[in-house]
Amino acid sequence: MKVMVVEGDAINALSLANELRRAGHAVLGPVSSCAAALQLAKLAEPDLALVDIDLEHKGEGVQVAGQLKLEGILSIFLTSVTDEARLHQSDAVGLMAKPFHPEDIVAVIGVVAEMLLGGSPPPPSVPNALELFQRH
Repeated sequence: MKVMVVEGDAINALSLANELRRAGHAVLGPVSSCAAALQLAKLAEPDLALVDIDLEHKGEGVQVAGQLKLEGILSIFLTSVTDEARLHQSDAVGLMAKPFHPEDIVAVIGVVAEMLLGGSPPPPSVPNALELFQRH
């Protein structure tokens, strides 16, 4: 799967990107700004974006996810501000509550891949840090 990493914290971004590459995914980014994320999405057309809600400014990742949704790209919010993510759940398929283990992201990608195929993953395969939203 082609996954774009949009993360404001450089250490988290590199950790996620490395974990995804080890699992065999094509990683786009990481990028840390709205403009860079939207430009990369237009150029590379990711299957999924992992989007930190707080990029350069609080809540800015919500705008990124909303714009990506208009482009047909699914997003998962990465955040410690879960209430904010839930307020904007129509812009993403779910949220990963920070802090989480980077290796959990590989399981999350598997869950999303199953969703893209029209199925639903069995509950044990869904990491505890992942909260899926109802699809609209």
